[in-house]
Amino acid sequence: MARLVVVFALGFSMLFLGSQASKAYLNGKPIITPKVSHSLLLASAIKTTPVPKKILSDKSVRQAQSQNLKQVVTITQHNILAEQPSVRLQPRSRMSKICEQARLIVVSIPEQRLYVHEGEQIRWVMLCSTASSGINLPPDENMDGIHNHFGMFSILDKQKNKFSIIYRVAMPYALHYHGGHYIHATQLTEFLGTPASHGCVRLKLSDAKKLYDWAEVGDLVNIEP
Repeated sequence: MARLVVVFALGFSMLFLGSQASKAYLNGKPIITPKVSHSLLLASAIKTTPVPKKILSDKSVRQAQSQNLKQVVTITQHNILAEQPSVRLQPRSRMSKICEQARLIVVSIPEQRLYVHEGEQIRWVMLCSTASSGINLPPDENMDGIHNHFGMFSILDKQKNKFSIIYRVAMPYALHYHGGHYIHATQLTEFLGTPASHGCVRLKLSDAKKLYDWAEVGDLVNIEP
C-alpha cells in the first residue's frame, strides 16, 4: 500500500512538472527555474575560467623586471655609442693652437720673414731684418752687444715716432715687445731679408705702417730662432 502511494505521488509530480513546462514553453518563458539556472551558470563558469598559473612573488617579479630593464639599457647604450662617429683629436703644434685663438705676429729668424696671423689665416708676409750677430737668447737672459731674443712676447706699447738715443736713428711705427727691442721701419731697405739690425726687427716703411695700424697693445709676438 505504501509503495502504491509513493508511485502515485511521483507520477502526479511528473505530470505537474510536465504541465508547467508546457505552459512555460507555450508562453515563451524560460523552462529552467532560477535555482537551476544559477547552478548551470556556476558550473559553466567553473569549466570555462582558466586555472591561473603559478604566480611569482613580488620580489621575483621585481627582479625579473630589473634584469630586463638592465638588458634594454645596455643594448640601447651600445646602439647609441655604435651610431656616434669616432672623434679623434689630432695632435697640433703649440703655434697652431695659439693661431686659432689670437692675433699673432710671428718673426722667423731663419727665414728673415714676419708673418701676420689672424686666427688660422696668414694675412701678410713681410721681409724683415733681425740681429746681425745671429745670437739668439731666451727672454730671461741678456748680454752686451747685438743679439736677438726668441720666445713668446706681447706688444707692450706703440710709438709712431720712436727715436733711438743709443744709435741716434729714427724708428718710425715702432712696436715695443721686449726690453730695448722693437719692430719698426728702417731706411736701410736694401738689407731686408738678411740679418742686419742691432737687435730690433726692421721692416720697410709701408709694411711697418700697415703693421702698426693693424696691431694692438697685447697682441702676441713670437720670435722663432
